[in-house]
Amino acid sequence: EYSNWNVGQPDQRPLKKNRKSSDYELAGTCLKKKCRQNHMRVDLNGKWYDAFDFEVHPYACDYKGRYIVSAELKTWDAAKAACEAAGLTLAAANNPLETEELSSALVYFLGAGGVEGCMGAFGNGPSYLLGSSQTQCTSEKR
Repeated sequence: EYSNWNVGQPDQRPLKKNRKSSDYELAGTCLKKKCRQNHMRVDLNGKWYDAFDFEVHPYACDYKGRYIVSAELKTWDAAKAACEAAGLTLAAANNPLETEELSSALVYFLGAGGVEGCMGAFGNGPSYLLGSSQTQCTSEKR
């Protein structure tokens, strides 16, 4: 099974209530007793990171193996719902070629800098939501 996790990922770092997920501009705040990183995002290099369900990022839908990229910032669940409402699926990278194609589409449509203010949780560059069989870092699959 294909995976492309960044070094040290997934770490499923927990977050306590009322804490921000990071210092970047669009970071979200945990509103539950404890939040877990059980979703997934991808950076422009195609590396995967786990993410909190309240974080927002641009996303891409899959249309017959091609990607429709949206700069609109959504949570993973909202991005999945938006793709499905259009009769599409949240984009997934199931092999290195698809990872490269998805990264290229993101750079082409959103630019190498991504969406302003939408940096990864640790300032590691722009990141985007990604769907796959490994979207849930827990044993539950989406």
